[in-house]
Amino acid sequence: MALDKLRNLKKKETKILKKSFHRYLVIGDSLFPILAWQKLSNKYGHCDVGLLTESKIEMDGLRLTGPSPFRGIDNLACIRELYPNIEQTACDHQSVFFKDGQWRSFNGRSKSETLLFAEPFFTIPRTMMLQNTSEFLVTNANNIDEINQNANIHIISSISRISNEELIDEKTWSIRTSDGHVFECEYLIWGRPERDFFNLLDDKSIFSNKFLEFYDSNGKVVSVFVKFVFEDNVESDLRTYFIPLSHTHEWGHFIGEFIHNDEDNGCREVDFVHFLNEIDTNEDEVAKRIKILQRGLEKVFPNIDFKKATRYITLKNESPCMKIDTCHAEKDIPGMKKLFFTGINAPVEHLMSDDSCCEYSLKEVSHFTRGLLSISLINC
Repeated sequence: MALDKLRNLKKKETKILKKSFHRYLVIGDSLFPILAWQKLSNKYGHCDVGLLTESKIEMDGLRLTGPSPFRGIDNLACIRELYPNIEQTACDHQSVFFKDGQWRSFNGRSKSETLLFAEPFFTIPRTMMLQNTSEFLVTNANNIDEINQNANIHIISSISRISNEELIDEKTWSIRTSDGHVFECEYLIWGRPERDFFNLLDDKSIFSNKFLEFYDSNGKVVSVFVKFVFEDNVESDLRTYFIPLSHTHEWGHFIGEFIHNDEDNGCREVDFVHFLNEIDTNEDEVAKRIKILQRGLEKVFPNIDFKKATRYITLKNESPCMKIDTCHAEKDIPGMKKLFFTGINAPVEHLMSDDSCCEYSLKEVSHFTRGLLSISLINC
């Protein structure tokens, strides 16, 4: 949601029409909050675990989008620890960029255009997961029906923390919606971008300035996903492709991969992601960049007719942070008590025990893997 809309919602005085209490309240409608809701519901039951979303949950909104996130030594070590039964195998196909009429390796002498925002992550060769990754995905349509039956659909207007003097029945957090509902809970699990939380929070003094500044700056990059779906299989391989938008301006790349299906080992889908500044996220600018991609595809893949494919475009108002400094989430921050963030940029360091021994660096755990780790650390 646009920031100006959020501010307008906060300014409006709404009459309280209904109050409800959940010991655990999960907020968000993407993959990670839904996985968190399933985890807590399986443990405590639907009565104690509430789900608050802005819209109906759709299967497409819970799928992996863009190039594979399974890459990076620390990410893979973290996944091995969380899911030891999923076998991993290195992929021999490297990431490549287009320059001077041909594809070139990042390990060669040629230099790519400037890599922006989260782009360097995808220069790392990806790893293939040999088992079905449904262990950490929502793949059953029956599950979607169950989720929607339990979801409360409202627009949040403000968030407040109940002070110690006001604590009644273990109520810690109060969530007010634009239509006059108030959801109170003991444990709050926030599954939307962290910046949204702080924009809606009444009293920001319960968090450190460093914490607030980091997540405010981190929320200023938008992810644009473009998917092409073909009726028939197309020629493809397993490399990750970097297609520059310009050789004269620092506009970054569209980064894409051909998605192979297990049934006939063919490919009917191509997924791309592009990162851009929030200030550039207007309809005309996004449309212009997608047109550049479309023209570029005809040049770099002359044997594939992308005009025959069905195109899907999705914008997400967050992008992965390459490194999250552990100093931003100290254990003694008052606001972090009975609050869990879950997602690609979730602070998790304060949830790790002092004597925990990991095979990975928390600073380096990023993207999809950080979201999985954040869910595993919800312990309430």
